Amino acid sequence: MNILLINPPQNTKYPQPPLGLLSIATILDKIGYGVKILDANVDVVDINRITKPDIIGMTAMSPAIYNAIQLLQKLNKNDKTKDAIKVLGGPHATILPKETLEKTDFDIVVMGEGERTIIELVNSIESHGKLKNVRGIAFKESGRVIINKSQEIIEDLDSLPMLDYNIIDFKKYRPYPPHGRKLPFMPLITSRGCPYHCIYCTKIFTKYRCMSVNRIIEEVKILKERGIKEIMFYDDSFTLDKKHILDLCSKFVEEKIKLPWSCETRVNLIDEELLKTMKGAGCYLISYGVESGDEDILKILKKNVTLEQIKNAFALTKKCNIKTVAYLMLGCPHETKETIKKTISFPREIGADFAQFSICTPFPGTELYNIASKSGFKFDWANSSYANLNSQLNPNLNEDLRQAVKKAYKEFYLRKDFIFSALSSFKSFDDAKIYLNGFRMLLNLIK
Repeated sequence: MNILLINPPQNTKYPQPPLGLLSIATILDKIGYGVKILDANVDVVDINRITKPDIIGMTAMSPAIYNAIQLLQKLNKNDKTKDAIKVLGGPHATILPKETLEKTDFDIVVMGEGERTIIELVNSIESHGKLKNVRGIAFKESGRVIINKSQEIIEDLDSLPMLDYNIIDFKKYRPYPPHGRKLPFMPLITSRGCPYHCIYCTKIFTKYRCMSVNRIIEEVKILKERGIKEIMFYDDSFTLDKKHILDLCSKFVEEKIKLPWSCETRVNLIDEELLKTMKGAGCYLISYGVESGDEDILKILKKNVTLEQIKNAFALTKKCNIKTVAYLMLGCPHETKETIKKTISFPREIGADFAQFSICTPFPGTELYNIASKSGFKFDWANSSYANLNSQLNPNLNEDLRQAVKKAYKEFYLRKDFIFSALSSFKSFDDAKIYLNGFRMLLNLIK
């Protein structure tokens, strides 16, 4: 049985390796199925050159669902691919399985973690078994959508096979600035689940699970042997378990693994001891979810942190000589022109090295989406775009949020002290490359 896994285009200049599809492909390959990954973000999609597959699997987050639907329509018109069973996984299908099957021509959706489900599903299809016995899927039957029992979560992440990096060409992928001191790079996800309840975040799994230190080290060694020169840990809250990260950093030092790496975490999940240990193990950059420079907005977002905690985290990180990125959103519920001004100036106030601004967006499956829906907001399946949210979440806010985002980038990056600091920090070609790539990205954002 031949299986083709496709990552639909996401309209980005900085494509990231599709780790979820890679995990599924690794498992299918190990149990003997022929499997390939076609990543439309880095590969030319020529359907006529595709080897006729029995199953086509795709993944999509909500903003990419329209691209997935368009690609599906092309596949259904091509003689080589029209008869294949079409399966969709990922956050959007997990959260809206019934709607996804009703509004698209996918045959099956996989809900939640796919590693166990895909084995049951493929075996059932091959043996002509009954889909109703496959846990973790929804499917169409006689015009109705059937939603099966949920699949059990994977408690032991070490039980998953090591990713087969031969399936993809990692040299085709690009880290988004300010990451990418060394190339080629590879992202790693070493944990799943988040116990926090921010209203803008899709909550698929709340139970936190992580790989063992030895498993992570083994995978990092494999990547290093394959020529990877930088690691980006994509865990939602990398430092959630302090002891785990302290042990991991100690192992980095003990094994003499000298690779620069970065991570993302929360400001309430670090302290000076942890930061110093991380720095000694190769950490050069931490991205923090700051979101807003207004205390009341943080409470509305259920961020469960204070401005004082944010300021302290950035000060400690700077003290430990680790660069910082502040993630911020404009257009949150009850946002005003004054709170937007606070948020735009806040990353300068806390001394962030880099800042990333975005428009607060109600993704399906979030509490924010439910709030927006009560005000008349609807997800647009026709083009997978979100309306100008100021009229939905902030009826009294007249400012164009897109212009506010451009203004935020200009005020942060085009100020004299930032430019001087950037130029004075050039200690190597790698440093210069980070800022050069960032400048190119900035030009695209503010044009």
